[in-house]
Amino acid sequence: MNLISLTLILLLITIFQTGFVFGDFLSSSQIELCTQEDADQNLNCNEKFVVTLSLTGGQNNTQSLQFILDQGTDGTQTKTMQYPWRIGLSKSSIQVAYPITYVQTVNNKPTEQVIFEQNLLIYDECVDGGNAQNPTCGWFKDNNGNNVPNSQGYCCACSLAQDLGISDDTTRAGQTCSLFGSQSSSAHCLRFDPLWYNVFEIGNAEIFYTITLTIDKYNTNDGIGSGSYVEETVQIFPSVPSAVSSDGSIIVRLIGDFAPPTQYAVFNDKYLLIPSSPPTDQRVLAGSSNWMLLDKELFDLTGDTCNKIGVSFYAFETESKACLTQVGSCLHNQIYDYYKSDDAKRQAGQVGNYFVDNWGDWVPITNEGTIYMAFYQTSIQASVITLTFSADKIQFVTNVSPGKIVSAQVDQFEALSKNGKLHAQVQNIGSIIADFTLTVTECSQEIMAIQAQEVSISAFQTAPFTFNVYSETGLQSSYQCTLKLLDSQASVIDTLVVYFNT
Repeated sequence: MNLISLTLILLLITIFQTGFVFGDFLSSSQIELCTQEDADQNLNCNEKFVVTLSLTGGQNNTQSLQFILDQGTDGTQTKTMQYPWRIGLSKSSIQVAYPITYVQTVNNKPTEQVIFEQNLLIYDECVDGGNAQNPTCGWFKDNNGNNVPNSQGYCCACSLAQDLGISDDTTRAGQTCSLFGSQSSSAHCLRFDPLWYNVFEIGNAEIFYTITLTIDKYNTNDGIGSGSYVEETVQIFPSVPSAVSSDGSIIVRLIGDFAPPTQYAVFNDKYLLIPSSPPTDQRVLAGSSNWMLLDKELFDLTGDTCNKIGVSFYAFETESKACLTQVGSCLHNQIYDYYKSDDAKRQAGQVGNYFVDNWGDWVPITNEGTIYMAFYQTSIQASVITLTFSADKIQFVTNVSPGKIVSAQVDQFEALSKNGKLHAQVQNIGSIIADFTLTVTECSQEIMAIQAQEVSISAFQTAPFTFNVYSETGLQSSYQCTLKLLDSQASVIDTLVVYFNT
């Protein structure tokens, strides 16, 4: 049936738990939608009806907007469709997701080991020389078997005045100071806890949701007689913003999102800490419940500062006046301390400061193999979409032109970094300017999701696309992604698989 105009009956479905209406009918237009595939070709026009709707995400996929297409008019007479279309729209819960990039691994609780030795004035049994073969603390070795600088620790010995009992200065380890004491000297060694945490940089917020269009259309078995309704589902996402039904009769496009009433949280001043090893540790086994957010000012990832997370051999071995202070004076304010503080509040039913749970209802999500720190959006945020389907009658021209992906390559980059770049060239091989969308999907599991890009390309011209590529594995590996080129009608017109290594 070629309808000149259509009547919409909107059934706005509300969420009773919150009292919000989650769908709004914004506008509708009777248009003649035309496509042009060549500069010298006549327009190819069809009667279309365009509806603009806003749709807000609801918890647990409970929000939907439904409408029925059941009437049309040719200007003089209203006609009723024998079998109305039923179209339903739903939008999933909105997740504000923060991509995380590995930075470094740090220890949960560095500790100080004390080894007592004897100091006989002319000979001290404690050895801490930078070139000593067998220092009292021993050496830490790097991956190549070399001594790690400053890992030999340091020695503290009683002074002559302390040995003679004429000085009451304290010693770091509480040695028994006497001329022939068996504990008049001590070696101080940095040791690491078995538990380690991975440190992640937190990127800017990305929005994840799914809009699902459900279409019920009546199909007759013989084109005339009896038949049945057939349901089809079409989905769009921020990364794939347009789609078309299987028979091409309905096109759905995501236009954009209204700004939420409250801005998304920013975590650029914090690191995300995830317990990583050993895999049998209880904090590792507990999963995301033990993920923590700590201010960057609490860290020194060079290891050169006492009482900062990441403290290492240099800070410990070069601490100022170390032998006059107490054991552990360089090792305060570690992950262990913040964990214990927040865990005590959690056990008491209080809200803490560091566990990610304290920041709201959240979940670690995986998008094409990539882990994100994602929070459920609690405030209302509406998306604007358009539906285009048969009707009449305002002329609206959309240029449609063939195109192809000329080339695509990924610059080699370091694993676990955010420095990857995917470069692609797309050519409009038609004779008219047109819009094209390039998506990057179906990537290997370790590659983070990549947002689609759209651009207008003049006839016979080529346009560059550049995408950021993030790898979430520390291993040297080979990857692949699929590039799909869509024309202005959301039809895939070219596909290319790109392979790359880190």
